[in-house]
Amino acid sequence: NTTLVTSPGMMKYHPGSVKAWVSCGVAADIQQSYNVASLTDTNTGIVTVTYTTAQSAATYCVVVSCEEISSGPTLAVSGVRTPKVLLSSRATGSVKLHCMDHTATSNLDKDPTTWHAIVMGDL
Repeated sequence: NTTLVTSPGMMKYHPGSVKAWVSCGVAADIQQSYNVASLTDTNTGIVTVTYTTAQSAATYCVVVSCEEISSGPTLAVSGVRTPKVLLSSRATGSVKLHCMDHTATSNLDKDPTTWHAIVMGDL
């Protein structure tokens, strides 16, 4: 609608607004967040994000990223982390984030320095 004003309290229901977001460390410590009730350090390279207000369906979108474990002009292969949503882990009340490293010989579950995630969907 282009003629009515939406109150700030109703903006969270618009499909284009972020429904939850979090920046957290690997010890399940919430640094900043919105609509995140808690975190659980489920395993090495896996964190479970639990929402304060659940999503209406488990088909929402999660965008996850993580910070590199080192800084500087050169990044070793062992420092590269690939974050993703753990397969079949999206539930209306939570999601599991998964991170792996990509060394020359293996792909191992590894904790990143910091997780970042946003959730888009419907409350």
